[in-house]
Amino acid sequence: FYQYLGYFSLILLCKFHCVTGDYYMALKTIDPIELHKKKNRAAKVTAAHVTLYYYAGFSYMMARRYHDAIKTFTSVLLYLNRMKTYARQTPKEKKTDKMFGLLAILLHYCPKRIDESIITSLRQEHSKKLLSASSREIEETESSFLYGCPRFVSPSLQVDEFEQPSTPPLFLQKKNFVKEMTQQAPLPNVRSYLKLYTTIDLAKLASLMEKKHDIPTLRSYLLRFVYKNYQLQWSNGLKPIEGNWISSTPLDFYIDGDMVHVIDNTETRRFAETFLRNCNKLDEIIHELESNTK
Repeated sequence: FYQYLGYFSLILLCKFHCVTGDYYMALKTIDPIELHKKKNRAAKVTAAHVTLYYYAGFSYMMARRYHDAIKTFTSVLLYLNRMKTYARQTPKEKKTDKMFGLLAILLHYCPKRIDESIITSLRQEHSKKLLSASSREIEETESSFLYGCPRFVSPSLQVDEFEQPSTPPLFLQKKNFVKEMTQQAPLPNVRSYLKLYTTIDLAKLASLMEKKHDIPTLRSYLLRFVYKNYQLQWSNGLKPIEGNWISSTPLDFYIDGDMVHVIDNTETRRFAETFLRNCNKLDEIIHELESNTK
């Protein structure tokens, strides 16, 4: 009993730090919990499991650890997909929608291969979130953030009634998020063109961009692309707050004079695993149909 009480206390403390805007302490608090382990004590209580992963994933996102945020959201959404009856019968369905909205934003700015069932759910059930995240308008991303974020509270209280009221915490968090996304806005466009070439002249790349830029501005975008994709990523054996500095994109390049040389380190996709997984799914459907007809 006391072990579970300690786990739930840590989860609520993580939530408290997250809604007050202290994302480092939110992740530091759950150090004793093996967040990325498939079986932990919190998983036995579904509400606690969803709450833990939602606030941990949001903290990762606001700490600019997009790779870890995607991994955290994907993990809990796969868990909920396996428990579809739970998702239909509880109010946590709204929190699931929030995580899908945040995941759509993350996948637009930090593309990553995830489970096909999550991609299917995004395209079929949450297509509007996917379209708004891929939109060039920052207002669409802002609205998705406002829907998906938790209810922030101010860590300080207004003692004197004549004291000037402080800025609402939601406004401050939204401002920081919009600032980061504004800096990230041109990078998906840069990434899409770099994927098409092994070598490309800076002048030609500038002419391909949707918004025309001069060469110095394009150079700054390329440097920003490298900087923004260099993120702290969790790996096995580390605590949730820890990680190694790794590039989150397989796309690499270097600039020699006015020529950009692109190196694509994307791993070849293994279709055998997808084929076997779909075969197993088909067997399950056939078995379920046969049991229903008897």
